[in-house]
Parts: sequence; structure tokens; C-alpha cells
Amino acid sequence: MRQISLRSAVAIVLAVGYVAAAQSGRGDPERVLTDRFLFSESDLAQARGGQPVAKMLANAGANELAIGGAIRLDGDKSRVAGWIENIAHFRSAAELGLARVVSDPPAMASFADLALDAGDLSSLQKCTSSRCDLHVPLETIGDLHAKVQWGTPAAASQAAMLFREMLVAYATAYLHGGDAALGNGFGDLVQRATTLHEIVPAFADYLQRFPAASLSGVQQRLYWSSLPTENGAIVSLHHLAIYRGTAGDIVIADKTVYSSRYLDVGALVISLQDAADGQGYYLIAGSRVKSSSLTSIGASLLRRTIQRSALDTVRTYLAWMRDSLAQPPQGEPQADNQRTSGRPVPIHPVGR
Repeated sequence: MRQISLRSAVAIVLAVGYVAAAQSGRGDPERVLTDRFLFSESDLAQARGGQPVAKMLANAGANELAIGGAIRLDGDKSRVAGWIENIAHFRSAAELGLARVVSDPPAMASFADLALDAGDLSSLQKCTSSRCDLHVPLETIGDLHAKVQWGTPAAASQAAMLFREMLVAYATAYLHGGDAALGNGFGDLVQRATTLHEIVPAFADYLQRFPAASLSGVQQRLYWSSLPTENGAIVSLHHLAIYRGTAGDIVIADKTVYSSRYLDVGALVISLQDAADGQGYYLIAGSRVKSSSLTSIGASLLRRTIQRSALDTVRTYLAWMRDSLAQPPQGEPQADNQRTSGRPVPIHPVGR
């Protein structure tokens, strides 16, 4: 795997994989960082001073990667939630590729902006029932051979149509049957996110049992994203949920329910907690993703390479958040105002 692909995969970790730590109004965030993320006094001093800190977490499985990070920020923490809520603009500004919200029920129109580059098309053309560089179900592989006229000018549009149909099917299955319908292993992943279960058990239960569970105070949507890499784009489908509790709690979760490359499943939670001294708040983040690539031949070197890149990327991401939030809020896009009670509602796609 080329280095640029590793960096791109790490970017997706940031986009899809946070398992984080604290809730507003519930204790000292620095205690969470020391007890859960094993921050040293030096780490705390850096985070307290507005410098990003990131550490590997030790409780990841053989095929998992887990990172914790934090930074102390000034201002109104609800601004972060409102910013991420407009996910298409947020990902564009963070240089995490194209993103679009998926309607409910999912429809082809939601994926109209999805394009396949030469790397994607080459990978799809080579897919067989026994080997495929992309995560594509057998039914779609059969359609790629039967319905795409490879080598003709029509091949690109035909393959893109089938890929969009596949994503509509994934989105529909998830909204009706959750992770069990996709068999993506998210339940096992979130079970090891013990901090999330201990601090916000209702929200953890909601994420794990969706759509069977509902939770008041949750605003949510599905969205897809496409991040270009040297070997082709990483196309992923996400469930974004923002939980605002009665005590002013703000917890933001982003689940990856499908990824075309590298990752099997991921979970993202960003927790915003007021500082104990009342001055500003902590943005506490951790990432946990599951990838079969981490147990392949040569996985030891791959893991070390990804870990180094991931730590650098988390620090860069947190610094980017700090610097961006330091800018005046005038002109920021307004987030979609629709609310849910833990159930999908129709949400129209928004542009960058």
C-alpha cells in the first residue's frame, strides 16, 4: 500500500472513528483524560494550553486501531456542534472530500454527485467473486460483469449507476435493520468502547441498537462521502448523530456503515465538556476502526505506519479545529434545523 493511500486511510479514520470520553457538566474532563486516555501531566499541560495532544489507546483488538486526542478551546461549544451538523460544508472545509446528505427513503438522486475515477473503474472491472480491491457485494460484482460494457464510452456511466444503486441498497438496509442488516461488526467494536458506555450509556445503546432504539435529543442524518486517493476514491456511508442532553451535554457520533476501501467499520464520537475552572471547554476525541488489513501479511509494519500517520493527522485535525473556530462566526453556513427523536426523517441534500 502506498504512503499516500495510508494517509488517506488515516483521514477516513478521523472522519469515521471517534470513541471519546466525556459529557458536559459531568466531572472534570482532565480526570477523564488521565484515567481513560492515560494523559501525563505534560500532555494535560499541552492540551490545557490549546495545543493538540493525541495518543494511541491500548485496548484495541488485533484488527483494530484506537486513538485518543484532546484540546482545550475557548468560546461556545454549541458552535462546534452546529458546524459539524452541516456535514457537507464541514468535510469540504476540512479537506475530507465531497459529502452529501442522503434522503429518507434513500434515493438515487442523493448520490447524483458521486463519480468514479479511473482507479475506481479499474478496480471494479477486475472484481471477481473471489477477489476485489473494493468492498462490493457478490450481487453487484455479477451486475458489473453482466451489465457494464467495459471498453466502451458507456462503461463509466454504467458502472457508476450500479455503484450508486449499491449505496442506495446499503442505506436502505441500514435504516430498516441497522448494523445487523449489514453484518459490519459495529456491535463488537462499540462494545469495547467502555468509556462511551459508562459516560453516556443511553447514547451508546442508541448507536448500537439503531433503528430499534430511540433517544430524545438526537438529531441525525445519513450521508455519503468520497475522498480521492492515488489508488482511487474511498467512498463511505455514514450515520451522523448529534446528542444534546438536558444538562447541556453535547456528544457527536459518526458511524461508518460502509467503506469501499481499507476499513471494515468505524465509530466516531466527539465529546465537548466544559473545563472545570469554567474557562472554555475541552474537545475530547478518540478513534476506533476495524480493518481486516491489520491482520494481513506484513500487518505489523502496516500498523506502525498507520499509527504514526494517524497520530500526526489527529494533532493536525485538532489544531485545524482550534484555528478555524478562532475565526469570527460571521458567514458560517447555517445547519439544517430538522430534529429527530432518534428516527430518520426526510433530509434534503445540502451543498458545500
